[in-house]
Amino acid sequence: MDENQLRMAQAAFSPQRILAIGLVQAIAGYDLPQTARTAFLRFHALITSTPPPEYITRWRSTPRLEKWYLAHAGGVLDNVQDALTGAYYHRDNVAEIESALLVRLERLGLKETVPPNSTVAFGNTVKLDLEYQAFVLVARRCLDYLTRALAAYFKHDFHSFRDMPKSLERLKPSSVADALTEAHARHVDSLAFVLSDGQRKSVRDTISHYEHVQAGTLNVSGREGLFFAGGGERLSQPNTGSGLAVSIAAAMDKRLDVLQQTVDDILISFVEAVARER
Repeated sequence: MDENQLRMAQAAFSPQRILAIGLVQAIAGYDLPQTARTAFLRFHALITSTPPPEYITRWRSTPRLEKWYLAHAGGVLDNVQDALTGAYYHRDNVAEIESALLVRLERLGLKETVPPNSTVAFGNTVKLDLEYQAFVLVARRCLDYLTRALAAYFKHDFHSFRDMPKSLERLKPSSVADALTEAHARHVDSLAFVLSDGQRKSVRDTISHYEHVQAGTLNVSGREGLFFAGGGERLSQPNTGSGLAVSIAAAMDKRLDVLQQTVDDILISFVEAVARER
């Protein structure tokens, strides 16, 4: 090790550098939950196995084909994983804002200030709107990134998740294409919030092309108390009881579960189909 390399090594383990790493993580970092990483770990194990799949070896040893390796491996492990992380991040932000808002308003005793058969709405919950909209948009990007990353396996560059089955028609090996098509079919109907169908516009397309979509409107009722209604998730006013209705974060949790299950199923279906081809 020459003197310059020694200085660089010492700098890498300096107290300042170690503290800086911790500060960056604390201030700007956000980690995908460990439970959400299973499919990505399976994919990573496939492409780094010993020996690796033949297509990985061929791509990495041929300069003109390396772009497919980057689109495929980097697409899944960077683009898709980062987009899924974004969905968790925006859901967490909504949960934090919503909880702080409702807890502090509850302490004011607002319910007692409103007649039993009346409801008062509050405006300017734009932070919730923006986090919700970001969640919806990143969920769709996650699916399109996934499509493009797996299209690279076939040395193609299509990216539309909705059109994945059509794009996979007649691609070889058909066993891998068929496995992806079958996995797609298991989830596409539950992804209506990010996938338009005919005249029905998804929440994602409404946000992207038509209008501002609220996360929900904050209301206080003399009978039900505080609750969110309407918005992109079409939250409903509670019919009986008092206190908090279904929260925006809880509604988003259902969307996130669908997104996670879709990514997991498609990735694992791909890994298993490729393994059978070896």
